[in-house]
Amino acid sequence: MSIPAPARLSPEERRDELLRAAMKVFAEKGYQQTSVADILEGAGVARGTFYRYFDSKKDCFSQALDKFIARIRGPIRELDMSRPLAEPELIELYRRVAGLMVSDPLDREFSRVVLAEASGSEREFRRKLLKFYEEVTEMTAGFLRAAMESGRARKLDPETTARCILGMVKEVVLTWAERSDDRQELLPMVMTVMEFAFYGLLPR
Repeated sequence: MSIPAPARLSPEERRDELLRAAMKVFAEKGYQQTSVADILEGAGVARGTFYRYFDSKKDCFSQALDKFIARIRGPIRELDMSRPLAEPELIELYRRVAGLMVSDPLDREFSRVVLAEASGSEREFRRKLLKFYEEVTEMTAGFLRAAMESGRARKLDPETTARCILGMVKEVVLTWAERSDDRQELLPMVMTVMEFAFYGLLPR
């Protein structure tokens, strides 16, 4: 009885496979220290295969960053943004995003490079991250604005307050990615930030 040949990957599946391999190498060595040769070795492919999908190391990292942001952005895009979020919805959103990062070990490893390196390296990478941060800030500020207008939160600048919350979340994610031995620890860390933020916003 003949053994069936393994199914051939589609170009999109092959690209995703290469991206995951590249993300792992970037996570281990950092963007600046990674070479195309390192990616070829990590992915187990020839140079021609790499350049069939990516123009350069920069292009490869840019596509990896797009993939990472799209995954984190998923829960946000599922929301009805035509109205301000209620408090439980916003907390649940942050919890779901943290849960996504916990579910895939590669997200933790790659997030360290994104937060520690990508934001301070190539302008294109900074632009992608800033666009995502602005989206999260706008969503959070919309909730805060509605909460302040209804008297559920103290009157503060909603945009600045939203940036403070995002900044705290980014800091605990970076701490988790750099130091924590427990992959599951991110969830309670993010929930602590959210509870701290909302407790501090209670009317006086």
